[in-house]
Amino acid sequence: MINKATSWNGGYRGHNFAYKPRCRNAADAGFTLVEMLVVLLLTATMSALMIAGLRQMHAFTQLEKRQTAQTELDAVADYMASELAGALPLALSDHDGDGFVPMIGDAGSTRFVAVVRTGFLMEDLREVSYFIEKSPTGLVLLRNSQPHLWVKQSRYAGGDVEKLYTGLKGASITYLVKSDAKESGATVWLNEWKTEVRLPLAVRVKLYRVYEGIQLQSIRIIMMAN
Repeated sequence: MINKATSWNGGYRGHNFAYKPRCRNAADAGFTLVEMLVVLLLTATMSALMIAGLRQMHAFTQLEKRQTAQTELDAVADYMASELAGALPLALSDHDGDGFVPMIGDAGSTRFVAVVRTGFLMEDLREVSYFIEKSPTGLVLLRNSQPHLWVKQSRYAGGDVEKLYTGLKGASITYLVKSDAKESGATVWLNEWKTEVRLPLAVRVKLYRVYEGIQLQSIRIIMMAN
């Protein structure tokens, strides 16, 4: 008599046994220590590369902003220099005394007569004035002008004031003249030009500002037409 619980092969019949695969060794049970170290090394390398890239991108962004700030400062200096280059030896409509005075200025302001652009295709003979004023955010460079009047006026009326640049850290205007010394060709820069009957040999404009702790400057030397 054959036992129904057993098969001809000596196994059991009539019972379901789930197959449970067994690991051949301990390494098949999960990641090995070497694999974990490799993953950590790759992660650290990628993180370092990403941080370096972000820092480089930030540096490029800061450099671009600083270059933009320098370009804006240069543009204002160029605009001022272009009008000063057109200064003419014509008397201002108002000045102290009865003499011929084509320019009045000091370290923080200057006024002169020049042909300047007043529109897209329009130019006019005007008295132009640049001057520096203080503000809560720093120094402000201002400009105004009025039509040049051939008849002497009791005072300078001025015109609409234009704000050319804000946030300056410093600004100066100096005037080049021949020195009183006996040496031939010697020149000196003056901080004032008040009652001279001629234009200076040249005018030097210096504009300074600070951006992200770095000082930016723009310097122009404009030769005068005497």
